Formats: sequence, C-alpha cells, structure tokens
Amino acid sequence: MRNYPKINIYITFIIVFAAMFTKYLPELTAAMIVYNILFIYFWKEKRPVVFLGAMLFQWLSVVTGHFYMAFFNKSPDFLLWFPSYSLEKLNEAYWLGLITILVLSSSIKLALRNIELKELNSTEAKKYSFSKLIILYLIFDIVIFNLFEKIRFTPLAGLSQSFYMLSAFKWSLFFIILFKSFHEKKFLLAGILILFDVLLGFTGYFSAFKDYLLFFILVYLTLNKIKSMQLVFAIFAGILIFMLGVFWSYVKSDYRSYLSGGKRAQIVTVSKLDALNKLISYIPEFNNAKFEVGTEALVKRIFYLEFFSATIKNIPTYDPYMKGKNWNQAITHVLMPRFFFPNKEAVDDSKNTFLLTRIKVAGAKQGTSISVGYAGESYADFGPFFMFFPIALLGFIIGLYYKFLVNNSFGVWKYAIIFPIFFLINFFEKNLIKVIGDLVWFFIIFFIIIKLLPLIDRFLTKSEYK
Repeated sequence: MRNYPKINIYITFIIVFAAMFTKYLPELTAAMIVYNILFIYFWKEKRPVVFLGAMLFQWLSVVTGHFYMAFFNKSPDFLLWFPSYSLEKLNEAYWLGLITILVLSSSIKLALRNIELKELNSTEAKKYSFSKLIILYLIFDIVIFNLFEKIRFTPLAGLSQSFYMLSAFKWSLFFIILFKSFHEKKFLLAGILILFDVLLGFTGYFSAFKDYLLFFILVYLTLNKIKSMQLVFAIFAGILIFMLGVFWSYVKSDYRSYLSGGKRAQIVTVSKLDALNKLISYIPEFNNAKFEVGTEALVKRIFYLEFFSATIKNIPTYDPYMKGKNWNQAITHVLMPRFFFPNKEAVDDSKNTFLLTRIKVAGAKQGTSISVGYAGESYADFGPFFMFFPIALLGFIIGLYYKFLVNNSFGVWKYAIIFPIFFLINFFEKNLIKVIGDLVWFFIIFFIIIKLLPLIDRFLTKSEYK
C-alpha cells in the first residue's frame, strides 16, 4: 500500500456514492474494488506499470458498459448487437468477467513474489547513441513489421507470427528512446517520432495509432513521480486518446472500405499519403452529432461481454460443456507450426463464435474476425467455476515470463525488455488460440533476444562508454 495513489480513494468514493442513485450499485462497487486491487498488486512509483496498464484495459472491456448504462441512463440492449441472444445472461457475464480479471491478476502477482526492480539510474541514458537507437527502432517498427504484413497471406504465412513477435522488440527500443528523451530533455525528437508513428498508424487497417499514445503514457507513468502536474498531463493524454478513438470509431467503416478498395478484406490497397488525405477529409464534417455517434460506437467497441453472455445462455442449456476442447485446440494449434503443417486449418474466430453462441457473425470472407474471448472459451470448456483454474495457470506462466526477462537482463534493459508484454495481454476479447500462440512465440523470440542483448547493447552504446 506504500505510495498508493490517494486519488484512487477519492475516485472510488465519488463513483460508489453516485452509483447509489442508479440501478447498478453492486456492479459498480465491485468494479471499483477490483480497480483498487489492481493498483495494490501492480502499482509502485517509478516502476514499470505494464501489468497495471494491461489489466486495466481488460477491466475496461468488462465494466465500460455498466458505467455507461448507469451514468448515461442507457438500457442494456443499447450495448448489444444481438440482444435476443445476449441480454438474458449479461449480468452473469459481467460478474464472471470481473472474477476472470481478479484471478488472472492474482496469479500473475503470485508468480512475481520475491522480485524487486531497482529504480532506473538516469545516468544510464547517456551511454546510448540516439541515432543508433532510432535506426534500430525503425528497422523493427517498419522493416520487420512490413515483412510480417507481406508474408502473412502467402505460402510463408507460417513464419508470420515469428516476424510479428520480432517486431514487438521495437517497444523495448522505444522505451529507451523515451527514457533518454526525458532525462536529456530531447523532447522534440521523441515528439516527432511519436507523431510519425501515430500518423503511420492511421494509415493501416487497424487503429495502431492508439498503441503509441498508450505506450507513451505507460512510459511517462513509469519514469516520473506522479504529482499534480504529471497527473494532469496523463489525464490530458487520456482525453486525447479518447477523442481520437471517438473519431476513429465514427469513420473506420467507410475509411476501411476505402483502404481495401471496396473489398471485404483486411488489406490496404492505397498509398499512405492517399490514406492520410482521405482521413483528413473526414475532419470538417465531424460535428457534435457525429461525435455522439462515435462515442456510442467506441463504448460498444470497448465493452466486450456480448458474446460471453451469449455463450453462457447457449452452454449448457442447448449445447454441453466442451470439456477442454478450446484449451486443447489452442495448445495443439501452437504445437503444429504452419511452416511444418501447411494444411493446418486456418483460425476463424467467427466460426468458433457461432459454435459457442449460435450467433452468425461476419467472418474471414467479410474481412473481419469476431471472437468470444479467452474467458468465454474457458467457460464453454469447464463452466462457471472450473473455468478459472486454467486462467490462473495462464496468469502464473505470464508472471514467470516477466521474471525470466527481468532476471536475465541488465541495466535499463530490465525495464525495456518487459514493456512488449503489455500488448500481449491487454485484450479481453482475444481467443485462446491467439493467447497461447502469442505467448509461445513471444517466449521463443525474446529468449533469443535476451541471448543477443549484450551484442545489441554494445552496438547502441557510444564509443566513449565502451
């Protein structure tokens, strides 16, 4: 509890007091209890907030809908695309979702016992070459990621996930760039780099722009003592992300159609300059009415209990529990790399969603993918009690990953090497095949990177510090 942000106490009191005048007092009180537990588990001043940020993201996927219904007087079916399937068990999905986050975070915390990270020494920033850092960062950010994009729909698709995880090393390099920028007051160069990546993120099929802004907030909260000014800055950055999210939520359907050339596929057929020009053309017409539409679309996008709720309604009333089929399929899928098993069935989230919920949703042929999420799949396997046992084991393994990375790194890398984990576990809606696959490939790729760290560090170090 030492250094626990006292502002959370005030926030909790205000929300619980306001909830007394709504129909959702138990739900919002429980949400705030879990919120505070996450801070107790993972908050320590001037230490990485990777797990706190990731678990708060999952927390938002569960609680956003109930907060919106409570304080904006919306009916539950407002949140749902298929209320006839999902409304009946929505509240049960809410409670199971909160418990899922609590179990996952508790098992991560258990694995992290007896690990202590020292505060970073600011003098370490001086030894690294800014130009080399940026060159290496751009290689992983653009070159490696573009290789992933180019091969994922080719006969070499079996290698695509390894390239995707390799590109995640950019976040470690980005951390050191920001660390150096903060301590050497080189804000302009770091700002240009962030702006470049945000604009580049807007030109892709997915909303990658938010990743860079979220990452900046995580690093900022890690490297600075949180006082009034820092808190105001973090809140301002959060509001900026929200505004961009609202804008993106409103335009993305039409914009994605433009990017794909009217095809129902997750591809980009236009140049990045044309994509940016198209995006800018939406700004003049974005008025208050469209802001409201975008806000509601964003709330529906963040909230991710609909298919979990439909799964609870369907199983076991109409279909029996699957007795571990989803977990087994996820593990088997990873143990059969597509590079060696080219005929392995492609992952189709939407097909599995239909099997679990009996809801027909757009799938790969329509250029989209909709999953139930790892919690819903675990429920479908084992029911509302035993579903938490494999989730607890998953969290413990993630915590051990963290310990391995920290214990086998040195200097600033002890911080930098763990930041990619945020993008590994911050999605409540990710299905088990992707969760297990990403974790395995992450371990393989970062095990290799750990072994190469002395060489990488030597390359990045200025000659006078060698």
